[in-house]
Amino acid sequence: MARTTSPIDITTITALATEGQRNMNMRRKTYWSRLLADTMRLADAGKRRAVMVAIVRRLTVTATL
Repeated sequence: MARTTSPIDITTITALATEGQRNMNMRRKTYWSRLLADTMRLADAGKRRAVMVAIVRRLTVTATL
């Protein structure tokens, strides 16, 4: 399988956790804007954020093993 080139080199679990954290921070800002614009419900934003938090936590724990 050929490796695709991407602007971000995600080859380690630590890099994945870092990228997940960055993505979560961007989503927090986006969700807040959508909540204020009344295009997203608070419950939906909470669920989506909880999923990203769980992903980042799992990757962080796995990286420390």
